[in-house]
Amino acid sequence: MVEWNFDYARVADWLGHESVEELRESYEKDARIHAKMYGDG
Repeated sequence: MVEWNFDYARVADWLGHESVEELRESYEKDARIHAKMYGDG
């Protein structure tokens, strides 16, 4: 959803995260793993 230009606050609320920072940390970790497995694009 973040990649589709939804802001972090809205996505965090939809997914039930306690805070925007919790979502951001989770997303960035998953994005790094994905990039390592499949490349950046």
